[in-house]
Amino acid sequence: MYEISKEDIRDYPKILDFENVRAIILFGEVSYLNYSDFIPQIINSRIHFDKSKIRKEKTPIGTYLLVLTPFDIDGKEGNVNQTKIEISIVAGLLGSFNGRNMIFEKIFENIYKGGQISFYSHVFENPSWFAKPDISNSRLEIISKANKTISSLPEHERNRVCLSLRWFEQALFDNGVNAFLKYWIALETISMPNTTNIQPLVEILSRAYNLSYEVAKESFAIGKLFGLRARIVHGGHIISIHAQLIRYMEALYSDILQTHLGLSCEQRAMNILKGADFRIREYLHEH
Repeated sequence: MYEISKEDIRDYPKILDFENVRAIILFGEVSYLNYSDFIPQIINSRIHFDKSKIRKEKTPIGTYLLVLTPFDIDGKEGNVNQTKIEISIVAGLLGSFNGRNMIFEKIFENIYKGGQISFYSHVFENPSWFAKPDISNSRLEIISKANKTISSLPEHERNRVCLSLRWFEQALFDNGVNAFLKYWIALETISMPNTTNIQPLVEILSRAYNLSYEVAKESFAIGKLFGLRARIVHGGHIISIHAQLIRYMEALYSDILQTHLGLSCEQRAMNILKGADFRIREYLHEH
């Protein structure tokens, strides 16, 4: 926390209890397990972990906010994602009332159990999950052509494409619900001038695959994707998003972008849909 002095919290620690979370404001130093440099390395296509990068440290003396919640309860191991969600909600609530300095910087996430400190490392995605980049001259020429096409667009249209690419780039480095929503925003920005109407998006896919509007809408589950987005954003549903669905959203955006720019569509989305291990109804939480 910043801009809070020792004099501001004479009666520290201050404790605020929520349903499953306790927030503690204190002045002093905090011991923790630092794993910020614990980054897996890829050597000969295998993942290696250097545990020497993990170290015990203490924070500088200052004002800190500790947000704690039970993990293992009655011998039952907790759910990492749910734990992070509960802490995130409380941090958001505190920040909404008291501003960024209340939660200025996250220093650590540790698990305390039986007097021992442990942690769950950062989310690490295995590069072998993703396709090998094509850096052939012909591929780079296509990318260059796409860039020239974007530059030649009218200003408002160029701005929409560039903004959608920024959302797409953020989605690439996110996961779960956040990634899904960012991919959808990227799609909306580039293909849906009226964000409540999916028709323009479906029409682009219809052209890309030479399908009728209804067949394209059904084949690519656009209405159902839009419905999932609505259930999350408007219905308040806390839903886990499968990595396969994230991969599909990436491919869908690629198809939309290429077609929107007048390039030949590589039909990535359909290739994923046809995969033997791809079960879109399951990923959309249909019953």
